[in-house]
Amino acid sequence: MSTDWTTVSSFDDGTVTESSGIAGTADHEVQYKAGINHGELITTASGSHNGRIKYSTKWTSFHQRVSPVEQARLAVFWHATT
Repeated sequence: MSTDWTTVSSFDDGTVTESSGIAGTADHEVQYKAGINHGELITTASGSHNGRIKYSTKWTSFHQRVSPVEQARLAVFWHATT
């Protein structure tokens, strides 16, 4: 089983620029539109947040997504079960 990378970023990061947050080559990239800063990406564990996700090369539109911590949990769960 190979590594399936998922990155998580935010427009309001404050530490990493918007473009740098999604500049990687991960198979899955999640970007939250607003309201979550750099430190909150690892502490926001609940709620619904406006964001989008990239699967391979195609981005979804912005819509309500799970919290960044829940998104990370789901990334680990789905890779471990496939």
